[in-house]
Amino acid sequence: MCGVVGVFGPSAAQISKKMLQAIKVIQHRGPDGQGVAQSLRGDLIFGHVRLSILDLSGAAAQPMRDQDSILTFNGEIYNHRKLRQGLIAKPFSSTSDTETLLRGLVQQGPKFLNHLQGMFAGGFYDVKSDSVLLFRDSMGLKPLHYLTLKDSTVLFSSEIKALLQLSEQHTTCNLATLQSYLRFENYAADSSLFDGIQMLLPGQLLHFSKNNDGVWNKTESRISYQPVVENQNSKSQRIADRIADRIETSVAEHLLSDVDVGVYLSGGIDSSLVAAFAAKHSRKLAAYTGYFDTADPYFDERCLARQVAQKLNLKLNEVLITPQNFEDQFDSLIWHLDEPRMGMGSFSQFMVAKEFSKSFKVALSGHGGDELFGGYAIHKAAQVIDKGLFSMKAWGQAIQFSPKEFPWLAYLVQQKTFRKSISFAPEIFKVDQHTQIPAFHFDRKAALLSSAEDYYRTTYIPGLLVVEDKVSMAHGLETRTPLWSQEIFRWASEIPWSSKLEKGTPKFLLRQVAKELLPGSLLTAAKRGFPTPLRHWFRGPLAPFVQSRLLNSQSYFSLYAGELFGKNYIENLIQDHQKRSLPFVWDEKRAHRIWIFLCLESWFRQYRVTI
Repeated sequence: MCGVVGVFGPSAAQISKKMLQAIKVIQHRGPDGQGVAQSLRGDLIFGHVRLSILDLSGAAAQPMRDQDSILTFNGEIYNHRKLRQGLIAKPFSSTSDTETLLRGLVQQGPKFLNHLQGMFAGGFYDVKSDSVLLFRDSMGLKPLHYLTLKDSTVLFSSEIKALLQLSEQHTTCNLATLQSYLRFENYAADSSLFDGIQMLLPGQLLHFSKNNDGVWNKTESRISYQPVVENQNSKSQRIADRIADRIETSVAEHLLSDVDVGVYLSGGIDSSLVAAFAAKHSRKLAAYTGYFDTADPYFDERCLARQVAQKLNLKLNEVLITPQNFEDQFDSLIWHLDEPRMGMGSFSQFMVAKEFSKSFKVALSGHGGDELFGGYAIHKAAQVIDKGLFSMKAWGQAIQFSPKEFPWLAYLVQQKTFRKSISFAPEIFKVDQHTQIPAFHFDRKAALLSSAEDYYRTTYIPGLLVVEDKVSMAHGLETRTPLWSQEIFRWASEIPWSSKLEKGTPKFLLRQVAKELLPGSLLTAAKRGFPTPLRHWFRGPLAPFVQSRLLNSQSYFSLYAGELFGKNYIENLIQDHQKRSLPFVWDEKRAHRIWIFLCLESWFRQYRVTI
C-alpha cells in the first residue's frame, strides 16, 4: 500500500517543480520510501510514497519503469504470482506485484486489469502509444482523485491534499455535493466537496492520448472482471459450506505479505469470521478492538471480542478511546479525510488504526459482510415490505422487530407510501428537497431489497471504503477487506434474499458458517457495529469543545451556516441537545447534525474553503 501522485499535459513541466511538496503531504501513506519519474519530454511526472509490504527491497520501489513506460500504483494484487505465468518470458528483478502489474500492462495493455484480484488504483504511462491510463479496482477499494486544468493538464493522486499542492486553484466548495452531504452525510462515488475535483468510479478507466496539437484527449472504459470458474463439485455442497470455502480462500489470499498481519475484531460476526479463517493460515496474527471511556456497556464490545480471541488463541489489544482523544485528534482526522463524509464512526476507526499501526502495517477488516449478506435492519424491513404492506405473513414477521429495528420499518413504509422515490439513507437535514440525487433515490415500485443492494454497492460502500483508506493510511496502515472481494461479491449476488434472510434473520447464512467456528454468544448478540457515544459526550465532557468550535460567529463556516439555516439555528441545536436527551433515533440524528457542523467547520478552516 502506498500513495500516488502524478501530472501530465502542457503545464506538467512547470507544475512538476511542486512535486516534492505534493509527495510530502501524503508521506504518511508511505513512510518507507519515495520516488519520482518523468517522461523523456518532461510533459509527464509520476510520484510515489511507499509502504513496504511485498518485496521489501529497493527492487520493488516506485515509480517503476519498463524501458520508458512508467507505473505508479497503490494497492495489492493477490493473484500476481499466478498472473506472471501468462506473461512473455523475461527475468523479473523483484518478487513484487508492482513489477507483475507493470509487465502485464506493457505486454497486454488495459485488458490485463480484467484478470487482477485485489485492490489497486494508479497511473500508467505507455511509451509505445504515448498515452496515460488512470485506473481503479472494480470494488472501489482504493481511491484515485483527479483534476483537469483549463489547458487540459491532468493531476491525479490518492489524496486530494496532494492535488491542492500542485494546483493554484482556490479551494472552492462544490455546492451540489455539499447539499448531498448535508442531506445524507455522503455523496455520489465520483464527486467531491472540492469544486472541480473528481474521483474515479469503481472499475473506471480513463485513457488519455495526445492529438496533433499536443492536447490530451480523454476516453473512458471499464474493467471487465473475469471471474474464476467454479469447481463443479462444489455445487453439491450446502450453501453455508460453499460460503465458508469462499471466505476462507479470500482470507488466505489477503494474507499475502512479507510483513506481519493483524485483524480488527469488533465482536461482530463479520470481523470474527475473518479472524477465524485468518487464524487457520497465520500463526502470528493479533487482533485489535476499541472501547470507550463511558459507563454504558452498550459502547463496550470487549466481552464478545475477548471470547472470540480466546477461542482462536489470539492476542487481543484493547484500545481505550476517550473524550480527550476527540479534542486532540479531531482536526487531524478531518485533515486526513480530505473532506467530511460517512458518519461518526470515522473517529473511532481513526483512533484504533493509530494504535494498530504501532505494531503492524497490514490489517484485515470485516467490511462487506453486512452489505452482501443482509446484515442491516433495513434489509429485514425491506424484506417485510416486499412481501406486501397488507400481507399477514409480512406483519407476522414485523412484530418480531426489536425496538431499534422498528424505526427502519416505519421509515421504509413512509417512503414507500408517501414519497415518489425511495431513499435508503435517512435525511439528516431537510435541504434542497426538490432535487432527487440519483445515487440516493430509487424507483418506489421496484423491489426494495434489490434497490437496497444497488444503494450499498454503488454509494454506501464506496464512501465507507474511502473513509477506511484515509483513516488507516493516515497512520501508514493498510486495511484489506476479504469479504468485499470481487469473487465473493459476484457469487453472493446470485444467492436469493430469501436464503440470506431466512426466517427474517439478518445474515442467516453467515450465522450458519459462524456456528462451526465461533462462540455461540455471537449468534444471539444484538448488532451494534462499533457505535460511538458522541451523542452523550456532546452534552457531557465535549460540550465546551462543541460550543467553542460552532458558536464562533466570525468563522467563515458559521457565516455560511447562518445564511443557510438561520442565524440562531446552531446555537439552538446545541442548547437543545445539551438540555435534554431524546429517544435513541432522534437523539442520534441530532448528534449527527452537530457532528456534520463540526466536520464542516474544521474542513472550511483547515483547507481554507470558500463558497
